[in-house]
Order: sequence, then C-alpha cells, then structure tokens
Amino acid sequence: LLYKASNFFQSLRPNSIRERKQFYNLLFKQNITIQKYNGILHFNYPIKGISNYIQLRDEGSDISIFLQIMYREEYKTVLELLSNQSHPLKIIDGGSNIGLTVLYFKAHFPNAVIACIEPFQENIIMLKENLSNNLNKADYYIYDKAIWYTNTILKKKSSFRDNLPWSFAVEAGKDDRQSYHTVTLKEVMLNSNFHTIDLLKLDIEGSEASLFENFDSFKDVLKKTQMVALEIHEELTKKETVIQSMSSLGFKCFSNGELLIAFRSE
Repeated sequence: LLYKASNFFQSLRPNSIRERKQFYNLLFKQNITIQKYNGILHFNYPIKGISNYIQLRDEGSDISIFLQIMYREEYKTVLELLSNQSHPLKIIDGGSNIGLTVLYFKAHFPNAVIACIEPFQENIIMLKENLSNNLNKADYYIYDKAIWYTNTILKKKSSFRDNLPWSFAVEAGKDDRQSYHTVTLKEVMLNSNFHTIDLLKLDIEGSEASLFENFDSFKDVLKKTQMVALEIHEELTKKETVIQSMSSLGFKCFSNGELLIAFRSE
C-alpha cells in the first residue's frame, strides 16, 4: 500500500505538520517510494550514495529524528573532525534510538565498528531491524541497557520533555511494572573489544548527569577517548560543569547546534 501524502496530512496534529511535510517533500523530490505496513514506513534512502532500507514508525518522533540526522545532518561537523582518520574507527553510540546515527556513521566510515546502547524496548525493535537490513553483524554490537555510572536497576522517568520515544529517560529507583538494567561504558569497551574510542556519542536524555556526578569513574573512559559528541540536558546537567570536567582532561570544547563537541587536537 503506497502511502500518499495527501491522505494523511488531513489527520496530522498541528505541531507535526511542518516536519512531516518536509520529510515527504524530501523523499518525493528524490523519487523515493514509501510503503506503510502496520504503522511502519518502509523506504530506501541513499546515504553518501549508499542505499539503506529504512523503517520508521509513522507515529512518534522517528520522522523528526530522520530529519535531524539525515537532512539537517546534526553530526556533519563530527564527520569533518574525524575525516583524517585512516584506521577503522571504534564508535560508541549512546542512545542509539532506532539506529539512524549508526547508519549515518557507517555510510561515511564503512570500516567502523559501532557499539549501540539503547534501553527502550520499542526502540530496540526498530534498531535491530534497521541495522540487520543494512549492516553486517560483525560491524556492530547492541546493548539493550541504559548507560549509568554503575550497575544497578533503574525506572522510567514519569515525565521528561515531550515523552516521545526520542525522549525516553530513566532515573534511579525501581518500578515493579518495568525496570531497566544498566551498563557502564567500561563494560561496553571490554565486551566490544575497544581498547580506545574514536567517537563517544551520547544522547541519553539526562543520564549524562550520572556520569559527570561520578566523574572519577567516567574519566577512565574519557582518557581513552579521542572525541565526544554530547547532547546536554541542562535541566539536569550544567554545560559549564561538563566543559570544565572535559577541559581538565585535555579536551577542547565547542557548541555545535544542540551538541557539545569535545576533541583532542593531538
């Protein structure tokens, strides 16, 4: 069943109309056919000339994430800073969501190995689909856990930002209905056989606070890291605190859109 733009613009919520129109115009201009099955959009999209078979949920935040990563290229500056690296990159993608950043990085760095971390089961289902359809299994690891400074069990935040799948957040505490196990970045490095990290991308909806509040353990990972691309949620973590902590380890920091990018110049 081909999904016609004219059919569903009638049922859109007002705050989603502009982005959805932008999404469909982007694909239609490239003569990309979209199919919809059981609420999932299916289409082939070229990333750096490489066709990727992508699945997005029609409802929620997936379309917004697609525009953020593929159209507005939120991580373009990160690519430019890493472009002189000739060795296969080791990347940790903290907060992988449905895998679009993984596909984006792999298209530009085909030899990269990426460790993907995502705690939300609904996102993990989409993440596995998008990666298995486009990448070799040897190219990525998936950790269906939440990043935290230590091993523990967390609960979902009852309210965080817009509460859509891209804003899934956890906090300390237990919930008998649903709980989330954690993984530390040290464990991810060990289990992925990463001795160093070329890029640590963190978009973990406030959980970065646990890392910077327990900086002594986090800095052991940062000392082995070349670059960090971090979205700071300032209602929980102050940017000045993050910059001060990163600078103490020799990182140079600058803001780029919603990201704070920290890198080593040598």
